[in-house]
Amino acid sequence: QYYTDYSAYVPQVDNQTQFNNSVGQTSTRIRPPAVHWAGDLEKPAWSGEALYYFLRRSPNAARIISTLMDQAISNKDGSGRPLVIEIPTGGTAHDLIRFVDAWGTPIRYTYDPPNDPSDPPDSYDQFPILTSAGPDKRFDTESDNITN
Repeated sequence: QYYTDYSAYVPQVDNQTQFNNSVGQTSTRIRPPAVHWAGDLEKPAWSGEALYYFLRRSPNAARIISTLMDQAISNKDGSGRPLVIEIPTGGTAHDLIRFVDAWGTPIRYTYDPPNDPSDPPDSYDQFPILTSAGPDKRFDTESDNITN
């Protein structure tokens, strides 16, 4: 539905700098200043947060998101503390919500669009990919659940 509204897919975001750039800000601040997610879960956390942030701003996608069970989203960091992100424009604070899998691990959102129209089809993602780390809570293992 986001693509229908904006004729583009949600940008891929792997860290706070990319999040700032994607929302058109030079800085955002996360409260409390704490460990966001450590190690291998840092990139999936940011990608899931950006995906949620952008989809909530799309009228058609927001209607679908509103039907999700609470277990599919979270605003908690790796230690279980709630996170809030402050975006300077408008001076408002928002819960830093991300999509999570059945085991509470951030959903990893990836999308590598073509850089050039002449790129061969197997060198880029035709559609975004969502990955659950699965029950072992580690990405890139046999237990991952992948969909696009």
